Amino acid sequence: MFDFSFGELALVAVIAIIALGPKDIPRIAFQIGKWLKQFNYTKYTLERQFDLFMDKETKKRDPDALNIKDEPATKETLSDE
Repeated sequence: MFDFSFGELALVAVIAIIALGPKDIPRIAFQIGKWLKQFNYTKYTLERQFDLFMDKETKKRDPDALNIKDEPATKETLSDE
C-alpha cells in the first residue's frame, strides 16, 4: 500500500527527533498506535454491520441465494466443460 524505502523512513525519523525531541516520541507513537487501533476497530465494526445487513437483505429477496453448495471437483464435473 505504502511504498517507502528505508532511507525515507530514516529521514522521517531524524526529522521527528529534531522537531519533537527524543522524550516525546514514545508518547506520540503510543498515541498514534491507539488511534490506529480505534480506527481499525471502527472499520471492522462497520464492515461487519454492512455485511450482516447485506446478507439479511439478500436472504429477504431470495431465501436460497445464500445456500451455496460446494461440490468437490471430479473428473465428471470437469469433463463437462
